[in-house]
Amino acid sequence: MRADGSEILCASEAEVYEQLDMDGIAPGIGEDHGEIISSRQHKLPHLITMEDLRADLHTHSTWSDGKVSIQKMVEAARERGLKVIAITDHTAGLGVTGGLKG
Repeated sequence: MRADGSEILCASEAEVYEQLDMDGIAPGIGEDHGEIISSRQHKLPHLITMEDLRADLHTHSTWSDGKVSIQKMVEAARERGLKVIAITDHTAGLGVTGGLKG
């Protein structure tokens, strides 16, 4: 409520935080471990986003049970800004995936 007693209506959660001069609290850290105080002080931790990722360490190509070729995986990784991908195709011994032979 405002000082005059009138309601403050917000159309989104982001607007609520803005009205309270707080940073938005991501669901992953809303666990009552001081995040409200940190939000008021604008000291919430940086959460990892897709843009922060530099590697994909578990991929499968068409050599086993993946959907695309290694070349297409490399191209897609470059487009996403990744620096490393690990190809983790299955061996034929797994039986259910049509893995690598030889």
